[in-house]
Amino acid sequence: MDGGAIYSFGDDCTGGIWRHNIIEDVVGSTEGSVTPSTSNYSVGIYFDQWCHDMTAASNSVIRAGGIGMYVQLNDARITMTNNLIYDSGQKVAMVQLVQHTTGTYGGHVFTGNTLYPTTDSATFFYLVQEDGTAFVDWGTMGGNQYCNPYSSPTPFIAYGNGPGGPGWHEVALAGWQSLGGFGHDVDATDVYAHFAAGVRPERLFVNPTAAPLPVDLSAGTYKDLAGNPVSGPVALAPYTSLILIQESP
Repeated sequence: MDGGAIYSFGDDCTGGIWRHNIIEDVVGSTEGSVTPSTSNYSVGIYFDQWCHDMTAASNSVIRAGGIGMYVQLNDARITMTNNLIYDSGQKVAMVQLVQHTTGTYGGHVFTGNTLYPTTDSATFFYLVQEDGTAFVDWGTMGGNQYCNPYSSPTPFIAYGNGPGGPGWHEVALAGWQSLGGFGHDVDATDVYAHFAAGVRPERLFVNPTAAPLPVDLSAGTYKDLAGNPVSGPVALAPYTSLILIQESP
């Protein structure tokens, strides 16, 4: 299956804004596939080919089977900001960007997003190079939060070609930042250190309504993903979600 809960294709989608959506359980279907265990390309938010000047802002993608957010080749100037992607991309990656080397494509913006996988084999990003060996202008990344509740390292990014020569490369966040260039998330928050080995203490709160939702935190002690204490009650804004780390019952 190659599709998405929210999907766009072609020039007609220019200028579209997808905002404040709660997307859950994008299961997909692999029936009829030769390799069903590896063919789930169900996507939470999918910008297919030829989309440009579009925005995905303040969305929550929860449990998308294949890819959390997908930007295809031939897309240009896609802005992805303040989105939360949780437990998604177990078959591919939490976010995948595909690009040609042509300078008329790319120029995307990926800022202020939170990515939280729930398997230690998940990859935060795939940057796929479709033609040639040059490293393309993917765009700008900055101010994102990458969270791994496991003691084993989760690959931060896998990219094709570019620094390191032709072929696939997997690097951690620090290695990605050291490459420089188009804003390799130099101010990103890496919150691996806030978790004990083998422990998944996160609590996901979702508000799918048009009214603020009070969240009672009196039953335990909590921190946000940057390690700051959080005490309740907390008012969760309409159509938003929040991940907190519960430190005690």
